[in-house]
Amino acid sequence: MKAEEPFYQGEVTSPLQDRQNLVTFCDQHPEVETALRCGKCGTPICPRCVVQTPVGGRCAKCANLKKLPIFEVHTKDYTKAVGFAVPTSLALGLIWALLPFGGYFSFIVSGGVGYALGEVVSVGANRKSSIWLKVVAGIAVVICYISASALPLFISLAGIHALTGLLVSNIMVSSIIGLLSNPFAWLTIGIGVFMAIGRLR
Repeated sequence: MKAEEPFYQGEVTSPLQDRQNLVTFCDQHPEVETALRCGKCGTPICPRCVVQTPVGGRCAKCANLKKLPIFEVHTKDYTKAVGFAVPTSLALGLIWALLPFGGYFSFIVSGGVGYALGEVVSVGANRKSSIWLKVVAGIAVVICYISASALPLFISLAGIHALTGLLVSNIMVSSIIGLLSNPFAWLTIGIGVFMAIGRLR
């Protein structure tokens, strides 16, 4: 009587071997083991970088991810933002210097100035957002505060004709350095910067 031949003639593997054959390392994160692959190109992907689409998991390249237009900031946007921010900060500094208020009222003024400069930068950049636009807004607040604080000193020194230009410049620089070493000044600037950055979120 002829012996029956086994139904399956190929190589027999265990479930553990099958799993080992499937497991590989993520293309973007080589230290992460994964059994996932992009459904389009077959690139190994892990849960950290997989992009779920209506047709299944994809790698970032096949998913064709793009930045939202609001985060695509170009050179001309930065140029316009700076062009709007600098003259506005100087103008607001002049107005701030003429206000007959001081002390803790400066916190309120600084918050308003920061919000205004954040709005100006946002308009100049066509309502876009980036970390560097926030830097521009923050620097504009510092320029505004320094100009507001230095204007009275400049006016007083301008009336002293006996002083040379170099001496006047040295006195102004020393005064500004002393001003920025004041914790109250830094707190005032910080409030303005916080409001400016918050406007650009």
